[in-house]
Amino acid sequence: MTFLGTFAKRAVSGGLLAVSALLSAPMVHAQTALRLPAQANEIPADALAAVRSLPAGQKLRLENFPLETGATPSLATLELQRVNHAQRAPALFLHDGTTVREGPPSQERNYFTGRLADEPDSQAFMVLDDQGGGYSVVHRGGAVFVSDFSANRKGRAASLQAGRLEQQADLNEQPLSCGVTPGFVQRHATPPSEAFVQALHASRERKLLRALPAAAPAQMRRADIIVEVDYELYTRLGRSPQAVQNYVRDLFTYISTYYESEVGARLAVTQINTWTGPAQPWTGSSTDVLLKQLEGYWNDPARYSTARHHVHLLSGKPGGGIAYLDTLGQDKRRFAYGVSTGMQVDFQAAAPQVAWDTVVIAHELGHAFGSDHTHNYDAPYRGSADGGAIDCCYSEGTGQCARLLGGSPRVGVLPGINSRTGGSSGMRQGTLMSYCDLVPGGFGNLSFNFGTSHAYGANAWRVPQVMQSAVQAHLPLDTTPPAQTFKLDVSRTGSGAGLVSSVPAGIQCGSDCSETYPAGTRITLTAAPGAGSSFTGWSGACSGTAATCSVTMDRALQAGAGFALNQTSRIVAVSKAGTGTGQVTSSPQGLSCQEGCSASAVSFPASGPVVLTARPSAGSKLVAWGGACSSYAAQPTCTVAPGSATAQVSVIFDKSGSAGDSSNGPLKDPRDFVNQQYLDFFDRPADGAGLNYWAQQLAAAKVTRPQVIESFMNSAEFSSRVAPLTRLYSAYFQRIPDYAGLTYWLGRMHPAGAAQDLSLAEVSAAFAASPEFTHTYGPLNDTAFVERVYRNVLARAPDAAGRAYWVDRLAQGLSRGDVMVSFSESAENLQATLPSVQVTMTHVGMLRRSPAVADHASWVNEIKAGRTTVEALIASVLASPEYAARF
Repeated sequence: MTFLGTFAKRAVSGGLLAVSALLSAPMVHAQTALRLPAQANEIPADALAAVRSLPAGQKLRLENFPLETGATPSLATLELQRVNHAQRAPALFLHDGTTVREGPPSQERNYFTGRLADEPDSQAFMVLDDQGGGYSVVHRGGAVFVSDFSANRKGRAASLQAGRLEQQADLNEQPLSCGVTPGFVQRHATPPSEAFVQALHASRERKLLRALPAAAPAQMRRADIIVEVDYELYTRLGRSPQAVQNYVRDLFTYISTYYESEVGARLAVTQINTWTGPAQPWTGSSTDVLLKQLEGYWNDPARYSTARHHVHLLSGKPGGGIAYLDTLGQDKRRFAYGVSTGMQVDFQAAAPQVAWDTVVIAHELGHAFGSDHTHNYDAPYRGSADGGAIDCCYSEGTGQCARLLGGSPRVGVLPGINSRTGGSSGMRQGTLMSYCDLVPGGFGNLSFNFGTSHAYGANAWRVPQVMQSAVQAHLPLDTTPPAQTFKLDVSRTGSGAGLVSSVPAGIQCGSDCSETYPAGTRITLTAAPGAGSSFTGWSGACSGTAATCSVTMDRALQAGAGFALNQTSRIVAVSKAGTGTGQVTSSPQGLSCQEGCSASAVSFPASGPVVLTARPSAGSKLVAWGGACSSYAAQPTCTVAPGSATAQVSVIFDKSGSAGDSSNGPLKDPRDFVNQQYLDFFDRPADGAGLNYWAQQLAAAKVTRPQVIESFMNSAEFSSRVAPLTRLYSAYFQRIPDYAGLTYWLGRMHPAGAAQDLSLAEVSAAFAASPEFTHTYGPLNDTAFVERVYRNVLARAPDAAGRAYWVDRLAQGLSRGDVMVSFSESAENLQATLPSVQVTMTHVGMLRRSPAVADHASWVNEIKAGRTTVEALIASVLASPEYAARF
C-alpha cells in the first residue's frame, strides 16, 4: 500500500499565485497580430472570430488587451499560442443513482497560453467559447489580473470585469488540517520502482527537464485522468451538465500548463462522471472518508479495468484535499485516487476564490505524481532527501523542521534565497507543495510553481525533479491520445435462430458478437429472428421484447438476445379462485372447466385467437379476469390473442352479496383498507376525520372499495403531482414513465418535509436538455422545437399562426420547458391523455410500478372504446395476486 498526501483549505490572504514563465517549442509557427481598440472595455466581434479560427499551435500577439478597466485602464500585449485545439473532449456521463446517460455534446472551447510581451516571468491563460465569451488570467510578478467578457447584442464582446485581485480583500482565511505525519509515512510507504530510481538518477545528472536541448518537448508525457463530480458541486454549477463540462475542462487545462512546463506531462481528462442527484457514492463528510469511497468504487471489478492513470473527485462539500502518494505506476493503480473539496467553481474576475480550486487540485495531483510536502523533504523515503527540507514553513514529527522550530506541529518561518530561513512576507517564497501560506502573508507567500528556477529554500528544484522522474518512469509519450473505449459483448440464447446487428456497425452476431466502441457512443442493437423462429426478448444491458435496444457505452456491457423456435400450437391455462363457483369454456372448443374444476390447460393452434367465456353458478358472480385477460375486468368473455407463448388466465368467482368478496382485496378490515390507501397514494397515514369518513362509507355500502381507490387516485393531493409528470414523459419521450424516474422527479418537486425544490417548468426544462430527448430528435432550433411539441402533444403539425406565436415567445425569453408545459397541461391534452394517465396512476399507486407496455395499451384501448372503466381496472388490480402479495 502507498501513503497519503492531504491538503486542507488554508489561509488565503494573498493574491492568486505568481508563476514562472511557460516553456514553448521553438518558433516554427506563424504569428497572428491583432491590435484591439484603445477602449479597454470592448473587443470587436471580428477580432474574436479571428482568434477562434486560429489552428492548433498558431501564435497570437494580442495588443491593447485590458488587464484593468475603469477610470485608469491598464493595457498590455499578450503573446499566446493556441493549445489543445485538436484534443478530444472528455466523455460526459450523468448518473442519477439509478441510470447512467451520456451528457450533451461538448461545446467548442479555445485555449491559449503564453505570457506578456517582454516579460519572461509572466504567465497568461485565455479561454474563448463559441459564442464570443471567455475569460483570462494573467500573472505579472506578484499581481494577478482576471477578466471575463461575453458576447452582446451588438455583435461585440464587452469585457464585463477586468482587474487586479486584492490580496487581503479578495481571499478569505481558512484553517489548515493536514493528515500526513512522519509516522503515517513510515507505516504506509512502499519502495519506489526500479524504473523510478533509474529515472531519478538520470534526472539528477541533468538536474531538470527544462535544461534538456531543443528536442525535449518531444518527450512530453500524458496522464489520463477521470474526474468524478459530486451532486454538491453539480448543484453549485447550476445543475447544468454543460457548465460542469466547461468548468472541468477549463480548470484542468489551466493546471496542465504548469505540469507541462515543469513536470513534462500533460493532464488529459478522458471522462467526467457527474452525479445529478443525492443518490451518489460520495456520502462522506471528510476527505479521508471520501477517498476511501472513491477507492472502493473504482476498484470494483466492473470499473477497475477502465484505462486511466488517476481518478480525481471534485466536491462542492466544504473541506480540503487528500490523495495517495506516488501512484502513477501500474503496480500502484489500486491507489491512484485523489479528492479535492470546497470547489468554488467560478473562474471569473468576480470570483477570486478560483485560487483555491487551482491550488488544491494542483497540490493533490502533485502527491499522485510522487511529491511529499516541501517541509518533509528530509525524510529519505524515496531518495529525494539531498539537501534536507526545502523550507520550514511548517513542522511535523521529529525531523529537521521540528528541530529548527522547537517542536511540532508548528507554523514556521519563510525561506530566504537558498536558505530555509530569512524570508519576508508576501515575496512568493513558497511553492505549490509547501505550507508557506500558513505563515503571515497567506497566499502572497506562494509562487504558483513546483520549484523550477525557484531561488528560495534549499534546492526547491527537487520537487519537479521527483515528479519528472515519476512521469518518465510511468507515463506514456503524449502522442495522439487514445480514445477511451469500452467493449460490448452480445450473446444469443434459446432454441431458435436469429441475428443481432448494430448501428454504428461492428456487431453482426452470428459471426461477430463483440466490438469495442469509444466511450459515450450510443449503440442501437436490432434482433432479427431467423426463419421459423421468434425473438423472445433481451437480457443484460438490454431489456424488453422490442426488436431494438439502445445502450450508451459508459462501461463494458453485455447484452443477450433470446430466440425461440416458432410453435404451431400453444397452451391456454385457466385457474379459478374466489368464494363462489362457475365454469369457463372456450371457442374453439377444447377447454371446459366446470364447477368442480379448479384449473385446466388445453393446447390450441398458435395462429388463432381463443375466446373464453365465464359463467357464474347460481348464487355466485363473476368478479374479475386476471393474467392474460386482466384488461377484460368482469366482462363475461375474454379474447386471448394469437401467439406461441403459453397464456395464463385466472378468473375469480365470489358468492353474491358475500362480505368477503375477493374484489375487496387482501385487507378485510375497512379501516386497515382506508389507511393503506392514504399510505399508497398520499405517502402518509390517514388523518382521523378522513379515516372515519371513508370507513363509515364502506360499512354503510355507500361506496365500493374500487370507488374509494378511484377517489383517492383522482384527488388533487395525488393526481396534481403524478399526472403532470406523466404527461411530460409522454410529451417529450412518447412513452410511459419508468417508475424510478417518476419517483425521482416527484422527490425533487415534492421533497418530504421540505419546500418545493423544482417546479414543473424546471423539470420540463431538464427534459428538454436531456440526452434522451436530444438523441431521439437531434439538435433543434426554436422553430423545429415548436414543431416537435405540436407533433408530440397534439399529434399534428402546427398552424402558421401558432408556430409564429410560440417561436416569438421563445425569442423573447420564454424557456422551452415553459412552452412544453403550456401544451402538456392544455385542456386539449388533458382530455386526450386522460385514459393513459389514469392507467399509469392506477399501477403507480396500487402496485408501485409502471404498467407494462402491452397491459397499458390494452387497458387504454378498452377504456377509450367504452368496453371497460377505470373502476374495473382498479377492481382487477385489487383482486390480483400481485396486489395481495404486497401484504
